[in-house]
Amino acid sequence: MLDEKTTVRIFLNDVGSPPGTFVALHPHYQDWAPYRIDVSPEKRNDILLFGAIRPYKRTEEFIELAASDPSHLYALVGAPNTSLYAAHLKRLAAPIGNLRTELGYLSDEELAAWIQASELVVLPYRSFYNSGAALLALSLARPVLVPQNEFTRALQNEIGEGWVNITEDFTKSAVDSALAAPRPRKPDLSKRSVEAHAKTNIAAYLAATAGA
Repeated sequence: MLDEKTTVRIFLNDVGSPPGTFVALHPHYQDWAPYRIDVSPEKRNDILLFGAIRPYKRTEEFIELAASDPSHLYALVGAPNTSLYAAHLKRLAAPIGNLRTELGYLSDEELAAWIQASELVVLPYRSFYNSGAALLALSLARPVLVPQNEFTRALQNEIGEGWVNITEDFTKSAVDSALAAPRPRKPDLSKRSVEAHAKTNIAAYLAATAGA
């Protein structure tokens, strides 16, 4: 019933959005105060997976990657969706000496520090349409390694190959390639300003109310 009454739709991605709809790209975080910090981390890690930790994000495979790659330091940071899942991940991670975990809620400042302490953010999700974690990492000038699909290819074309690295398999080889990839000093996030996002949403609202 609600779908029948919907006159305007807003998509967060150009890919797959029907003609005549509004596309409001997920904005970057470069202007958000908690993320405009520059820290010198006491502890460094090479590879990071962060965010809301869910089974579909293939967290277990990230842990397996850390176990197979003792040449890098790995970190898993964020809040699992259940206490049982958190306990499961802790058991898997416990014997892996090059993997640090901090499973729980982090403040924006704490999260920014973890990201800035890393060289590469790995997001081995099973599905990937839009990712706030990827945009946050890029906003803090950290490259990402993401699964290959039409959405991540579009993101790579927009921002650059060195910043958005794509793989079919999350292996040590893929990690090494992403770390070694040449890239400009900063990613190009010019299409993802908060102002542009707001303007699109306002235009969509005006279009919807005009047709009411």
